[in-house]
Amino acid sequence: MKKSNIYLLITLFILIILIPKTMLASNFRKSEYDFREIKWGMNMKEVKKRESLEVCDEYKNKLIYITNIAHRRSGLVYKFNNQKLTTALYIFLEKHSNKSSYINDYQKLKYLLIKRYGTPLNSNKIWLNNNCSSKIKYGAALERGDLAFASIWETDKTKIFLLLFGANNDIELMIKYISKDYAYLIDKSYMEGL
Repeated sequence: MKKSNIYLLITLFILIILIPKTMLASNFRKSEYDFREIKWGMNMKEVKKRESLEVCDEYKNKLIYITNIAHRRSGLVYKFNNQKLTTALYIFLEKHSNKSSYINDYQKLKYLLIKRYGTPLNSNKIWLNNNCSSKIKYGAALERGDLAFASIWETDKTKIFLLLFGANNDIELMIKYISKDYAYLIDKSYMEGL
């Protein structure tokens, strides 16, 4: 075999071995951010600087934006404890006359989150009133607060909750992101005043 053919085969062999590893590494590279283009622990000023949306409302410990997630109008809320970002959530604003449509929205969002984060650690349909366990009544049970849905994922730094629940004839659908490193600040804020 000619020397040039040997070099060509060696080069091809190296490329075959290295290219998939390089592609694999780039596909699974960790993001430098924890949520959107934000890092947990940032203060309000840093979050406002990094967030591309315009602030809709601002409170002592909250920044609120309006955005679209998965083609659904949503509120984006950043929550701060001890001047550090600890929680972010999308609250879906679309209201349905057919209350079972919320379950369809939940399932679509769950599918998208599975594509992004993999299989949830836990996913449950929770009956708070066992007398209402017929699928036909799911929408009404949600609205009354007799039924809730929850799925949970985790990354290195974040717990992610997809939640669907109701009370007093109002249904809420949200995705909540909680910093694992700063969760102690959330717990501490709940304990104040007790």
